[in-house]
Amino acid sequence: MRLFVFCDENRPVIPGMLSDVDVCEQADISQKPDYFYSKIEAYGFLETCIHEDCLQQLMNKVGKNGTLKIQGIDAYQVVNNMVKGEITSEQFSSLMVKNKARCVSLHELATKINESQEFQIQYAGLSGLSYILEARKI
Repeated sequence: MRLFVFCDENRPVIPGMLSDVDVCEQADISQKPDYFYSKIEAYGFLETCIHEDCLQQLMNKVGKNGTLKIQGIDAYQVVNNMVKGEITSEQFSSLMVKNKARCVSLHELATKINESQEFQIQYAGLSGLSYILEARKI
């Protein structure tokens, strides 16, 4: 079973058969079963989830040998672009403050996932202002 979590405007097309897909369009996954999903893709979840343990909640939903893909806005990329004058303070506020519970950086996210020793990072990268991290549960 696959879980897609959409918490921002970035909503990609869901590939494959929809019969094995669970979609969550809010930043609360507490009612989803733990260790159940073979693949989770979360878009904007870490930035909008009100729970302090949101990353751990997300990791707990992944079953053995499952994959986790997390995408969001990288705080350092946004700050860097603002300092360079490439985005306005209004754009900064829209990206980092509006409807957000926290800021996230790819570097800190990768460190937390590595420290958990539950996952092996397969890919971590930046594209524009966004980060993408993919990991497999060990």
